[in-house]
Amino acid sequence: MLRSTASFKKLSFLFLAFCMIFLLAAPLQASAKPRDEPKKPGKLTLSSLYYEVNENQGSITITVHRIGGKDGVVSVKYCNCSLTAKAGEDFNHVSGVLVFGDGETKKTITVPIVDDSKPESPEGFSVYLKEPTGGATLGLFASFVTIRDNDKK
Repeated sequence: MLRSTASFKKLSFLFLAFCMIFLLAAPLQASAKPRDEPKKPGKLTLSSLYYEVNENQGSITITVHRIGGKDGVVSVKYCNCSLTAKAGEDFNHVSGVLVFGDGETKKTITVPIVDDSKPESPEGFSVYLKEPTGGATLGLFASFVTIRDNDKK
């Protein structure tokens, strides 16, 4: 009977030790779980303030970056506007919506350039971002594009 009492005490001690370890470790496990971080949809920004394109290049590609966060789906509208260059004569008007999926950080806008045969001075147009959605904000939202003429004067 002594042997069984000693065995019982040993098992009781092991059980108590296991329970203490479990109770002490449980708060550590709970604090090791990541907290729900606030979503960061990011800022949508054009990659440059100025672009240049040769008239015979065919098109220019404008890059839009998503910085400072990439959580969730966000979108932004874009369009281009005449300055000294004329839509339909020097470049084609484009507008639309860029949609960034969760984790996406880069999109592009392509503007076709019209290669005419008239000698002319450099001309320009602008590209704009507007009305971001999904919690995103705007960074650099306007860029200016200069079209360099390729015709001899």
